[in-house]
Amino acid sequence: LALYGEGEGWSVDMQDLRALLEMLQSLYDVVIVYGGPFSRNEDLIVLPNPQAAFFLACNQRFTSIKATGDLLRTVRGLRPAGGEPIVAIHEFAPALTPSADEIRVALGAQSILRLPIRWADLAESVNRAAPVVFAGPSDYADNLTQCCISLGIVPEGVSTRESVQTV
Repeated sequence: LALYGEGEGWSVDMQDLRALLEMLQSLYDVVIVYGGPFSRNEDLIVLPNPQAAFFLACNQRFTSIKATGDLLRTVRGLRPAGGEPIVAIHEFAPALTPSADEIRVALGAQSILRLPIRWADLAESVNRAAPVVFAGPSDYADNLTQCCISLGIVPEGVSTRESVQTV
């Protein structure tokens, strides 16, 4: 979707997207919908069922924090019956402020997922189109796995590599 979603004349048909999501939910225990440039589309925000885990990505840049705060308020307003969104913070510069805890406080987030990773490693992962979580043991992968276990998305004692099947 992101490849074609940058042009102004292009839009997503929510009925088609809803049908695709329903089909995928019948095939897989976990379906990840990445909003990307559509993250402010109200239809996309309410697309998953209210009990679905909802993550908002953020990093330590002030522009990212501000955008995440705006989106967090939108998601809370559109999904009042759903669980509180989890703010996933890519902490790419451990010595840089604001820290993950300072971001949590600034956003008023009840729950965060701290994903520590160096900027160079994150950029290399994106450039190689290889998700960081599959790159081998790391604090990033361990934190993500623990979060998934606590949400019941991944059974305890199963590695992320064994539990994820991509399409």
